[in-house]
Amino acid sequence: SSVVIFSGFQNINYLRYNLLRNTAMRYDTERMQNDVILNIAAAYMQILYNEDLLETAQQQVELIESQLERTRSLFRGGTLPRGSVLEIEARLAEEELNLINAKNRLRLSYLELIQLLDLDPAMEFSVVRPEVTVEGSVTLLDAEHVFEKALQTEPTVQSAQTRIMFVERQLAMDRGRMSPSL
Repeated sequence: SSVVIFSGFQNINYLRYNLLRNTAMRYDTERMQNDVILNIAAAYMQILYNEDLLETAQQQVELIESQLERTRSLFRGGTLPRGSVLEIEARLAEEELNLINAKNRLRLSYLELIQLLDLDPAMEFSVVRPEVTVEGSVTLLDAEHVFEKALQTEPTVQSAQTRIMFVERQLAMDRGRMSPSL
């Protein structure tokens, strides 16, 4: 029977390689979790944005409707020509189209969030707009500090660094295979 006494550090390099590979996979899992969190936050923000756009579109339709009523009164009184009424009616139709598009964008953004949260689309769902008050002045952090902190904590960066180390271990394993075994 044969017993390997020395194999060019292949076993220890193989062990370190697998440990580094598992660490990289753990960082990849953290990155995926961060991506899901960011996607949910972005979908939530998109809903808030689309709600604002819908409100603006509704106000615009109401404004054009009041202009149309005023223009029709002036037309009946003989002050304005029929073309002015038709022009305002065309603008109203355009703004109503914008309102419909804003409602559809809002529905789609809700659907996107529902899908990200893996909820039943038939279920009634709404988001709550937070009440935000800013007291005093807002201090921005130094960009260099933020960048350095991201390099230390971002799972994508940590995964890439770990992958470099496990490729180096793989190279050491390959070198060990070229060494003689005892």
